[in-house]
Amino acid sequence: METLKLLCDYFPTAVFTGKCLVFISEDWRVELTEHKDSDFSKADVQPSIIRIKIFKKALNGEFVPGHYEDFQLSSL
Repeated sequence: METLKLLCDYFPTAVFTGKCLVFISEDWRVELTEHKDSDFSKADVQPSIIRIKIFKKALNGEFVPGHYEDFQLSSL
């Protein structure tokens, strides 16, 4: 969650819900969630995995899930 809190400082229009960082516009919703690597056999600490999910607003007004992607940020 530390990475999402730092990213929230870069994006003042985003909302940190405690679980994810959310961006909402009239037609789109973007969510960023943070996942830690649970492989304890690795000696060095790996950066968190950030998953971005993109939702598009359908004709009925509901946000429909679309594409998602995982990435890592080495430093902020």
